[in-house]
Amino acid sequence: MPLKCPSCEARDVEKIPLDSDEGKAIQYDLLKYQKVRLPKLYETPSFKEERKNVFVLNCKSCDLVEIVDLKRKESLVKTKLRKKRESRTGLAAGIAIATVCVALGVVLIIWAELYWKTLGIMDSDGNPQSVDIKLLAGLDTLGGFTNEVIALVVVVTAGAILLFILSSYVLLKLIRKRISALEFTFKLHRAMGDDKMYFFEYSSEREQVGFKATVVRSIYGAILVLGIGILVIENFFTIPDLKAYQWDAAYITVVAILAAFPLIIIYLYVSPVITKEVNLYAHNKKSRDTKNVGEWLDAALQLFAAVDILLTSIIIIDSNLGGYIVVILCLVLVVFAWILIFTAMFNNYYHSELKVRFKEHIKQKYLLPIRQMRLAPQFYYCPACGQLVDFIHDDKCSKCAEPIVKCMICGDVLVTSGHGRGKDADGAQDRLMQLARKVERKLNKDDSDRVGELACPECAAMAHVDEFYSWVSLRGTCPSCKKQISFDGLATTVE
Repeated sequence: MPLKCPSCEARDVEKIPLDSDEGKAIQYDLLKYQKVRLPKLYETPSFKEERKNVFVLNCKSCDLVEIVDLKRKESLVKTKLRKKRESRTGLAAGIAIATVCVALGVVLIIWAELYWKTLGIMDSDGNPQSVDIKLLAGLDTLGGFTNEVIALVVVVTAGAILLFILSSYVLLKLIRKRISALEFTFKLHRAMGDDKMYFFEYSSEREQVGFKATVVRSIYGAILVLGIGILVIENFFTIPDLKAYQWDAAYITVVAILAAFPLIIIYLYVSPVITKEVNLYAHNKKSRDTKNVGEWLDAALQLFAAVDILLTSIIIIDSNLGGYIVVILCLVLVVFAWILIFTAMFNNYYHSELKVRFKEHIKQKYLLPIRQMRLAPQFYYCPACGQLVDFIHDDKCSKCAEPIVKCMICGDVLVTSGHGRGKDADGAQDRLMQLARKVERKLNKDDSDRVGELACPECAAMAHVDEFYSWVSLRGTCPSCKKQISFDGLATTVE
């Protein structure tokens, strides 16, 4: 029976061996047009045999491509296959819309200046006074733009678009070179309480890279960037004691936002969405809930953007700032154009590559395990008396008081009986060596010497071996007794 596509649900998915001619052709298209390649590990000679377990799942209906290692049950690459023409079309459409937005913004600024001067509604300092909405109907009082003004609009627009393209290219290259910068969301999540188990979900989600998604996310990004500045400047325009400094504050805020723009894009725009799409999850042992690490920050920032629109609208209406609507609109158009160009370049050429590289970076650095998030309900029967035990809330059998051996990290019941545990130097070294061997031979075909569980050499608390290794790689301490544990040098000494 043909496989079912997880995206369009059509039963039109082909299972193609990775090293077949068709599989190589798909890999070539991914690398050439989307800069996506398999993790470096799969390019090494030692993984030649492992590549036989890797297949390309290609949906002929929606062009969804997923490269899967069936033995490790891991999704290595998942993206929509895009040809050169599609990428160029998406980028061209983004640049075209951005050009119109910038040109419109420049025209509105010139129109506003001419309008204010024509109607005499500027004060002695050159600040626009309150504008009667009825006067906006008198556009015919202004003459048409001269050739010099039209030339100015064209030059400014072309210069701005060129600047946006070059700055976006440099920023994307910087992210590509410094992929560790995208760890911001992960580190921020840990800073809010570093007591969770982090893991990758096997079934990764499809990235949102269509042109509609590009435009929608660019609108959100523009509001996010402007929201920070507008909320600051509004105070100087609405508080009487600060009005004397309103333009100085505006200039300083604009310069500060321009200087911080790369950081905002990397940390608050790209990092949350990439972290969300690699399906990095955090599991809380106490509450037994599992949440996406990047989704919370992305949702919080979108909420901030929505609240900012509401607050800005209320302040403009309440504080008689109607004369500044045109200025605010122009700022929104220009920033939207900038972020639209960045997002179009990001989605069409770098999205999939950064997603794959970031996941590989996190896996190698922290050795995070791979888990299925949606598991069937687990039932635990006491091995001593056969009683059905609520292992989530109880630590021992309610009938015979037999202890329940649970993983100190995820809280699941361990299959080990717990015999042989204890704190002794030789035993600790043996257990650490067992763990090192397990990690070294994790991908080998011979799984006979694998160790499923491991006891802490300090307090004898038990945990799944890969979860324990990942926890110590992240924090350097035991999750139970909080004592320092080091695996330095152990893995390299294993034969």
